[in-house]
Amino acid sequence: MGSGDSHLAAVVSDVASPVELAGWLGAITAVLGGLIALFQDDLKRVLAYSTVSQLGYLFLAFGAGVNETILPLAVVAAMFHLITHAFFKALLFLTAGNVMHAMGDVIDMRRFSGLRKVLPVTHVLFLIGALALVGIFPLAGFWSKEGILGLLMTQLKDPTYGSTFTIWFVMGLFAAFLTAIYTFRAYFRTFQGQEVVPEEAGDHAHEASQVMLAPLFVLAIGSVASGLILFLTGALEGLILPAPFLKDPASHPHAGWLLVALSMGLAVLGGLIAAWSTIWAKKDSAKQSAWQSVTQIGANRFYFDEIFYYALVLPVQKISSFIAAFDLGVIDGLMRWITKFPEAIARVFRNSQTGVVSNYALSMVFGVVVLVLLSFLRS
Repeated sequence: MGSGDSHLAAVVSDVASPVELAGWLGAITAVLGGLIALFQDDLKRVLAYSTVSQLGYLFLAFGAGVNETILPLAVVAAMFHLITHAFFKALLFLTAGNVMHAMGDVIDMRRFSGLRKVLPVTHVLFLIGALALVGIFPLAGFWSKEGILGLLMTQLKDPTYGSTFTIWFVMGLFAAFLTAIYTFRAYFRTFQGQEVVPEEAGDHAHEASQVMLAPLFVLAIGSVASGLILFLTGALEGLILPAPFLKDPASHPHAGWLLVALSMGLAVLGGLIAAWSTIWAKKDSAKQSAWQSVTQIGANRFYFDEIFYYALVLPVQKISSFIAAFDLGVIDGLMRWITKFPEAIARVFRNSQTGVVSNYALSMVFGVVVLVLLSFLRS
């Protein structure tokens, strides 16, 4: 092994623990973000938590770098998903903006439905973004998401991290399954079913203008083709692998058709569950009410905001208040008390300056007497 390889191994060994931590945080974030998105009624909030979940996917890919032999591939896989995700998530957010614009700034999916005829172009564009996000072949999300899951799957028998990769792989599949459910749930609730338009939209609910639609076509093209282009050309590897401490791997492991079949099957199953649950919820109000009571925790984001506040924010506030009171009452009080000594001494000397010459002469005589006595005592 050359000195460069030894240095690379040392660097990878030093960062193995942080990389593994990043992988665990990514896996948990991917699942947790998907679960929260599943229970949201605000269309843009669904997409926001979806973004959190997909960012977890990026860190999950990076976590695969604990195995130094696939570290370069892990970095490439993470960046691959970042690029494809930028296309279809931007497309989804902007189409959701079109819906909000047409609905008079209403974005709550409980207040509108069946908008495929009101917004025909936005409907198609949103569907393209949704299919790409879910990872339907051959759209962009399929190639980047399969790249991450495939990288994990090929390392299931790793002698050191095999069990970790197994757990990450299962969590990644579950996150992909959740992605299919909440994405298609948002699609069916917004564009399918009976046409319902909120009163805020009035009689002027209409498709967005060409100026608003034009950039969406560009994003739609990227959502369809960017993954395939990057996969076939290998352009990302050419850009990333020359980076310091990354070298071109000797092999490029592929998971094969088993993963493709499994992933696509979960995507289709998630879509069917979303379609069924949307129709079921609208037809049976009693079951819908019972379901809403069960999912209240999810709708409130599992109360993580409250847990964060009471576990971290409030204690920090209390500690900060105590420190501030201690600083003002004790530290500042002690400083003010200490400053009174120079003031007292200065007051004594200031009072001795009377301007009377006889007093100054008396002080000089007194000083001479003191000096004589000190000299006598020392002798």
